[in-house]
Amino acid sequence: MAMTKTDNTESLKLRRKELGTRIQDFEKKIKPLTREIADEKAKPAFKTSQDPRHSKFQDIARRNVAKLQDKLDEVTELRAKALKELNKCNAVLKGQVL
Repeated sequence: MAMTKTDNTESLKLRRKELGTRIQDFEKKIKPLTREIADEKAKPAFKTSQDPRHSKFQDIARRNVAKLQDKLDEVTELRAKALKELNKCNAVLKGQVL
């Protein structure tokens, strides 16, 4: 069964809508992660201190920030991929086949 142009257009529109929803979900995850990283960096344990007793807490704080940054990078990368695919769908729908 061959797909007609209208079937293809409808499937692209559905795909575009799905991608838009996914991008919004990613953006909803990015804001709290960014805020959480800023909060972690604002904690006194993250700041440098010459006292050797503080090194354990500084290491923990740095690891927490690194984990959060990794999560943020992953979500940002997934958002970028979805956005790129969304732009392709938009271009195809406008008739600018890539």
